[in-house]
Amino acid sequence: MNKTPQKELNNRLKRFKKVMDLSYPDWEMAVIFSKINLFYFTGTMQDGILIIGKEEAVFWVRRSYERAMDES
Repeated sequence: MNKTPQKELNNRLKRFKKVMDLSYPDWEMAVIFSKINLFYFTGTMQDGILIIGKEEAVFWVRRSYERAMDES
């Protein structure tokens, strides 16, 4: 299985935050829950939600924490 490199995942989050800062300067958080977008930002299609804030992102996984850690 090919994993998305951590550096690439970090760059995707940085680009997302930059676009949000430019488009919506007052934004506080975004919630991602579609599997395709979760895969794009985390590298896994685990059932869960990704909460992206200005300072940090938190990925809440519904089923397998170990699988999500291994894949992302």
